[in-house]
Amino acid sequence: MNKTHEVVEMLKAVAEPGYTLKMEHFGVSSGKALGVRTPEIRGIARKLKKDHDLSLSLWDTGIHEARMLATMIGDPKLITREQMENWLSQAYSWDLCDGACFNLFHRTDEAWALPYEWVEAEHEFTKRAGFALMAKLALGNKDVKDQVYVDFLDIIPGYAQDERDMVKKAVSWAVRQIGKRRLSLNPYAIGTAEVLAASENKGARWAGKDALRELRSNAVQTRLRKKAGAPGFVA
Repeated sequence: MNKTHEVVEMLKAVAEPGYTLKMEHFGVSSGKALGVRTPEIRGIARKLKKDHDLSLSLWDTGIHEARMLATMIGDPKLITREQMENWLSQAYSWDLCDGACFNLFHRTDEAWALPYEWVEAEHEFTKRAGFALMAKLALGNKDVKDQVYVDFLDIIPGYAQDERDMVKKAVSWAVRQIGKRRLSLNPYAIGTAEVLAASENKGARWAGKDALRELRSNAVQTRLRKKAGAPGFVA
């Protein structure tokens, strides 16, 4: 039994066939899924550790959970741009796209440049990945200057004219995540959201309004001001 087959058998051993119905609700075809919950996949990933060759082989099985596992054990130092874009071209669900960005792609040397290219893509999940990466890069990375995120915000309106569900939700996500990063970025994100909300494009307009609801909320404003040590609160 080769390693890939062995790992697939590990996934099958913890699969819950009935869980595929819930996965279908979120856009994952039961014909591609075994019915394995994410914590179980992460548990297997911890046992396997980084193994890039195995990662590529698992992706090639076409099994949803094997592909998700591939994003967890892939090596960011070894995965190429071609491989990343090939994976995205084959993505068919938001969790696979976001999993690749959050588990692997954001750790690559090219991570900060990729959003600028991927937001131009026609393919739904490649374009989503551009915005999802922005959202992920807005988490942590404490030493990164605000201007890096302002630059992201500046390009978003030009590529947000997309009514596809998976894209417009990712647009809002990127704007919200940057705007919640710190108080100094919040006005820039609100400004971007206002531009989107005024758009004639339904997708951009939805994303802008969705982002504004959270960015202007008392909960977000209070948290940001407290984190920044700012006195008082202005609604």
